[in-house]
Amino acid sequence: MDYATDALIQTAIQTSFRDGRTLICIAHRLRTILAYDKVCVMDSGSVVEFDEPIVLFDKPSGVFRQMCESSGVKRADVVEAMAARLREAAAHEQAS
Repeated sequence: MDYATDALIQTAIQTSFRDGRTLICIAHRLRTILAYDKVCVMDSGSVVEFDEPIVLFDKPSGVFRQMCESSGVKRADVVEAMAARLREAAAHEQAS
């Protein structure tokens, strides 16, 4: 899937599931999940990490951090994704 289509799908998901619903997403691109509330990292069928993306990224020897580094995802990318999620939530709240 190209990045533009992925972005449209992610926007639709974030819009549809913002009202206290639980979404389980199996992601093939780390950037897809950077703005999610929690990330569960699994290895060989077992949970090896579970927390907010920024918390996982800040673990220097963590699996999520290693995956991010391998994919070229930097801390600034995680922070920007979180900021975008907060801006979107604030805009939604103001519109309500």
